Amino acid sequence: MLAYERRHGAERLIVALNLGERPQRLQLPDWASDCRLLLSTVDDAALVEDGTLLLRANEGVILDGRLTKAEKDNRLRIAMLAPISWRTPPRHYGPWELVTSLLTEALVARGVDVTLFATQG
Repeated sequence: MLAYERRHGAERLIVALNLGERPQRLQLPDWASDCRLLLSTVDDAALVEDGTLLLRANEGVILDGRLTKAEKDNRLRIAMLAPISWRTPPRHYGPWELVTSLLTEALVARGVDVTLFATQG
């Protein structure tokens, strides 16, 4: 088992890797008791119960730790700028607009504060 905390500004992530063939349990720190799963190498979501993460065999996860109000006020904010040639997301053609739309939707789904500047259809 390999686990570590990664910090960038107010963002906190826990990266946990079970490199073995048997399930493992990881006691999470208090600040991560209500963490949110961002990514798992296994299809269904990792299990967190009573502050303990259950990792299946050969599973790796990235967890987003709970942020305090002060930390939330300082979290990452992104502005996405789409070309103005076509609406975003495009109806028919518009490869750059499609990429911008997909990136924006994926970041928002992961809890990032994103503002999209684009042409509306």
